[in-house]
Amino acid sequence: MCRVQDAAFRAALRSGYDGTTVEAIAAAADVSPSTVYRAFGTKEGIFLWDELELPALDLLADELAHRSPIAAAIAVVEAIGALEFHVSDTEMRRRLNLVLAEPGLRSSMSDEFRRFEGELAAMFTDGGEIDAVEARIVAAATVAAVLAAVEAWGSADHPVPFATAAADAAASLRSVLNR
Repeated sequence: MCRVQDAAFRAALRSGYDGTTVEAIAAAADVSPSTVYRAFGTKEGIFLWDELELPALDLLADELAHRSPIAAAIAVVEAIGALEFHVSDTEMRRRLNLVLAEPGLRSSMSDEFRRFEGELAAMFTDGGEIDAVEARIVAAATVAAVLAAVEAWGSADHPVPFATAAADAAASLRSVLNR
């Protein structure tokens, strides 16, 4: 999946998002278009696939086994900063800026964050420690913290490491949720 996404971003950074086709992406990644569609669903899906989502959900599941949902959410936002992308920070910033500059991708990214928020809320209620309303609030705050970290990291004039942006977001989340 990384190879296909890498090919997609190389093509889009060269030819623009609209000038990049699934067929061209598949050819550059040495796979068939049907393989790309099976793996990602749509062209947008290629650009929005997040290699850190599954590791982050695994981290959350581990944290929820030992902590309250609020403590687990804070720990995961902080831990996300230690996860490593398969490409450099500079390359990830370029990719993020491409996604944010493309209105359709930006809108779809917002939809993905809302979907992720629902997954988090469901995970938070599974342990029975908090009710559905509180779980939704904690999930929304967690997603907002992750989004704030990503935006701060991606748009900084003098880029900081993603771990620093995530730690700052976790500290803010801790401050808000523990009042």
